[in-house]
Amino acid sequence: MAEIKKIESLGEFNEFVKLNDGRLAVVKIGSSWCGPCRVLEGIINALTPEEVEGVLLAEIDADDEWFEDKSAELKIRGIPVLLAYKDGVEKDRVQGGQTKTAFLEFISRNK
Repeated sequence: MAEIKKIESLGEFNEFVKLNDGRLAVVKIGSSWCGPCRVLEGIINALTPEEVEGVLLAEIDADDEWFEDKSAELKIRGIPVLLAYKDGVEKDRVQGGQTKTAFLEFISRNK
């Protein structure tokens, strides 16, 4: 199972995405009430460490109070959404449900 960090504050989010070690940081934003979010969470949880080697994974609950202002700043219009960061810069994003293949392609094109 791949390791997924739960981000619970703005400080943790900023620290996670601003890593400058060359690794890709992927943030999944979703919620427990969202069906496509739960499907995507299951896909991510089932990934092996080898499938996401060199990638840092994190998740944010879109309903967390701290995320309200950040969500507007990031222009999040719907969930689930995946954000890809490298060296502190957002490289890519994809919104909506994903298959395992689509998720791995998202990672591959942003590494």
